[in-house]
Amino acid sequence: MQKEHINYCLACRTKNCYQRKLGAKTSNCLEMDYAEEIRLEPSAAELIHKANSATRKAFERRTNGDFTLNWLNTFLKDFFGSQATIGVASCLGSIETARAVIEAIESEGMKAALVTCKLGGLTVKNVGRDGQPYMHPGCNPVAQAKILNGLSVPVVVLVGLCIGHDMIFIKHCKSYVIPFITKMPLTFGTL
Repeated sequence: MQKEHINYCLACRTKNCYQRKLGAKTSNCLEMDYAEEIRLEPSAAELIHKANSATRKAFERRTNGDFTLNWLNTFLKDFFGSQATIGVASCLGSIETARAVIEAIESEGMKAALVTCKLGGLTVKNVGRDGQPYMHPGCNPVAQAKILNGLSVPVVVLVGLCIGHDMIFIKHCKSYVIPFITKMPLTFGTL
């Protein structure tokens, strides 16, 4: 059953959940409507604490170069360990970006396992800007997830998967997933 105040956070001006010093919650707060859902088992609380700690350490590192990539690498190393093999699921069209991500991961002493999207010979019907239909190789995010599941990587970094393909990948992946870079479909025109 949907509770009455599900979108109340949009209207809340107190941000009381963030600034605990403000006192009691307002009567419309999600924390009051969803008190049971907010309670955490100790293992879940510990996992969130570990992620917060890794994020804080990554932010404090602030090395030269691409801050976001350094943040990702430091987080991966601290959360999963320096011996981890990190899965990377990438669009073939984003392969150079994936290469930069993998090089950064490997520069930290971790390993990377890349699986790109054009697997299995799928064919997709499309229509070009000129209105003419054409066929092109299709993406297979299910196969990407299955291959990385088989490699038992603890986490997968998504690099340039299309919106929708990322969703399907996440649904089928058994590992943690970090959507790092979403593909911007410039060929589809502007919104």
